[in-house]
Amino acid sequence: MDGAIIETGGLVKAFGARRAIDGVSLEVPAGVCFGFLGPNGAGKTTLIRMLLGLARPTAGWARVRGHAVPDEAPAALARVGGIVEEARFYPYLTGRQNLRAQAALLDPGAAARIPATLDRVGLAGRADERVGRYSMGMRQRLGVARALLADPELLVLDEPTNGLDPAGIAEFREMIRGMVEQEGRTVFLSSHLLDEVQRTCDHVAIVDHGRVIVQGSVRELIRSGETGMAVDADDPARARRILAALPGVRGVRERADGTLLALMSDPGREAGLAISRALAAAGVGLASLARSEESLEERFLDLTRGSTPSGPGAPPPPPPPPPS
Repeated sequence: MDGAIIETGGLVKAFGARRAIDGVSLEVPAGVCFGFLGPNGAGKTTLIRMLLGLARPTAGWARVRGHAVPDEAPAALARVGGIVEEARFYPYLTGRQNLRAQAALLDPGAAARIPATLDRVGLAGRADERVGRYSMGMRQRLGVARALLADPELLVLDEPTNGLDPAGIAEFREMIRGMVEQEGRTVFLSSHLLDEVQRTCDHVAIVDHGRVIVQGSVRELIRSGETGMAVDADDPARARRILAALPGVRGVRERADGTLLALMSDPGREAGLAISRALAAAGVGLASLARSEESLEERFLDLTRGSTPSGPGAPPPPPPPPPS
């Protein structure tokens, strides 16, 4: 479908005085992988439950596939697959039998899609084992397979890489990209794994304390951050002082990997030469020097630094009406 496949306006979910979701307005384009990114406890699962009609909002509105939820949930969710929190199954049945039980509740063609779906998630060789013997990662894969049985336009996944090892996460990433690029599906996934969201998603919304701080394409979000020269030196403390004194450097940031980022508006060839000469003159060894931009993780930390939790107080202003 064209346009936005998920829209929300001023969405609020309150539990007593605490707002788990506090005025969230989202627009998720069709045909992309959209990451709903935030730390544990930020409200990601609560929002997904509202999108899937499992919880009623305290205020605001939501539309999925052009239909209001929860009021028009059957139409909204007709071609939506989802996993909320941990996927659960009958442990005494095999993976294939669990899918057959689900297929019986769906359209007549669902059962015929089981073999291809098992192959899609990498479980074809383990489908006839009891689910009680599956690892958590295998159950997550089976959960995705179950969500795919309805041939969904939209797949909603809550922390889908939980329980997967690094190789499994990489395979999962390829699977999601294939669903978007080759099959034309929209995938909406929540996660706290910033690096994986950057690798997997086209668009992202960053949420903290129930509020969306920023949303847009991953590429644009990273480009809106700081640029500079990444410096890997043998004496970071001295290198930092030298870099801070150079013309054009407006600050120096230590990165998670121990390298330094010299913030500058024009981190080109001349800037690189000036940095390498200054460090060499001071006797500081230089292992590598390259133009760099902030990662999604660094942008996330910038944007959430100083964010304050929502709490009791006056109700939020009325949200705009849902689109007609």
